Amino acid sequence: MIAPGLDVTRPGLADQWSDEQLSPKLKLILMWAGAWCQERGGVLWMTSIWRSVKEEFDIQRMILERQGMAEPERSLCARRLADSSLHPRWRAIDTRIPLLIGASIADLMEEAAEKYPYDPLRPRLRPCIRHIGTGDHLHWQAMASGPTV
Repeated sequence: MIAPGLDVTRPGLADQWSDEQLSPKLKLILMWAGAWCQERGGVLWMTSIWRSVKEEFDIQRMILERQGMAEPERSLCARRLADSSLHPRWRAIDTRIPLLIGASIADLMEEAAEKYPYDPLRPRLRPCIRHIGTGDHLHWQAMASGPTV
């Protein structure tokens, strides 16, 4: 385990977790979330930390293709999404929690938003978002700067 209740799904992620480029605020949030899961009998599994803009483009393009978007719009939209992604900036981590039910995941997301607001000036933005596109997972994100609460 990387930290209490927090682990990785493949070896390279442990090195990324230790990389000094990873947002300290994001690490703080994930360590809190891991402990939260452990208290409830679960483990938060990190599935993705850093990825290149090219990898992000390929993922976004695949999701848009599954949703039925045609070219050239699909590639243009995927480029815009990839360019704005937080993964290449070391400010996002994707996770799965296989042992918690939906209501518990909703509780985790709400408590994270209360404890670690993404941006108090833009409350619609959250530190944890549930994504379905490449499989049901939680996307954790942190601002480049701002309060850590």
